[in-house]
Amino acid sequence: MNSMPDTRAHSHARTNIIIVLCF
Repeated sequence: MNSMPDTRAHSHARTNIIIVLCF
């Protein structure tokens, strides 16, 4: 259960970085 949310947060962080880089 702890691994599930961890992966989700990591995926979100990566997307955020890509958006910032695009901007």
